[in-house]
Amino acid sequence: MKARPGLHGAGQVMENRNSGERFLWRRTTAQTLGRSIAVEVQVAPGGAAPLAHRHPGAAERFEILAGRIALRVGERGQVLRSGRVTVPAGAAHAWWNVGDEDARILVEFEPALHLEGVFRSSLAVIEAGHADHKGRPGPLSIAAVLDEFPDEIALANPASNRALRALAPMARLLGHRPLYPRTWVADQLTPAGPAGAVHPAQ
Repeated sequence: MKARPGLHGAGQVMENRNSGERFLWRRTTAQTLGRSIAVEVQVAPGGAAPLAHRHPGAAERFEILAGRIALRVGERGQVLRSGRVTVPAGAAHAWWNVGDEDARILVEFEPALHLEGVFRSSLAVIEAGHADHKGRPGPLSIAAVLDEFPDEIALANPASNRALRALAPMARLLGHRPLYPRTWVADQLTPAGPAGAVHPAQ
């Protein structure tokens, strides 16, 4: 997937067809100067975030717009039909659609850090066909993302996270690199960023 100027602002739609997720960008890193990002997520019945995970440096807020989702934070689970719930930075969590219709959730991260790069890089891997039937990228692709974005994303299980990150040198050697690395996200905050010629790593 090639990046082109003008395709990275609010209103862009991205999809994870394997997991049943559809992402509509509401606020990007550039628009908020790194303070936050917001993505509206639409997920089909039975669809879910591919892996239980943590965001070490950012809080994540869920606002239910339609449908029902189950959210597990640590050992505590709940079904959400309306309202907002904030997952503190560093808390392990997972969520999935428990209803019989599409769920729509506004997901916000504060601060933005480089989380936009996590989203875009992960979806680029899936679009390229390197994911299983549930929309989970292969281990080397995950290792590359975890290693590039340690403050933004980690697996819920610390031992599994360490084991996968240990594969990062092999992943890089075999060409598994995030398409939108930390440097791409940083470029979005420069005067020549979103309006200029910004290109992801090749």
